[in-house]
Amino acid sequence: MTQDMEQDRKYLLKLWDGYEKQEEELRTSLTLIKELEAKEREKDRIIATLRELMEAKDSELRKYEVSKASVSNKVEDLTNRVRELEDTLQQERGRYKKLYYLTEEMDQEVRSLRKSLEERDNWFRDNLSFLEEMPDRIRKWKEIVNRTSMRRTLLDTLAPDDERMPEPEEPVFQKVDARGEAMKRLLSIPGMDEVKASFILDAGYDSIEKLKKAEPFDLVKVQGITPTLARKIDQNLKE
Repeated sequence: MTQDMEQDRKYLLKLWDGYEKQEEELRTSLTLIKELEAKEREKDRIIATLRELMEAKDSELRKYEVSKASVSNKVEDLTNRVRELEDTLQQERGRYKKLYYLTEEMDQEVRSLRKSLEERDNWFRDNLSFLEEMPDRIRKWKEIVNRTSMRRTLLDTLAPDDERMPEPEEPVFQKVDARGEAMKRLLSIPGMDEVKASFILDAGYDSIEKLKKAEPFDLVKVQGITPTLARKIDQNLKE
């Protein structure tokens, strides 16, 4: 019996050792489970944090895409604006080029007009004394004519009837068509036609004398008359 008890005691000791071992393993397993649960919670926290970061990044990415689209629209608008400015610049260059050539032509015309004015002033200076003497010359000529007429009247009174000098015929003055003469003179100028000539005559320059007095800068005010044609008219009439 003692031997059986000893065996039972050994058996119980083995059971106790197995129980303690299982308890130890259970405690270890529980500790491990707690650690795994803590790791799981940490992992969930990290996942939540990463999700928040991804959502924030997605939001920033959407904002960036919207901003990129806006910038692309602005770039397209600016590109169109640059093209419009380039076209405008080309047009302005063409206009300034025309203005430059026109200015050059006007400068030449101004020089020509100055030369014409100088020639006119020189003519007046050269002929001023003659013009001032014209009234005296006409008066003297009338006196001579009157004296000659009186002498002829006295001679006719003393002379026989068949020897009397015939009375001088009164000069006949023909009416001159000033407008027609001006039209003919204008049509003789190269580049002139009836329409332009009519515009000039209707503007008040309806005689050759008026045309001679007209200056090129007056004639260019008439419809259809270019500076070049006005200069030709001036040169033709003053030749």
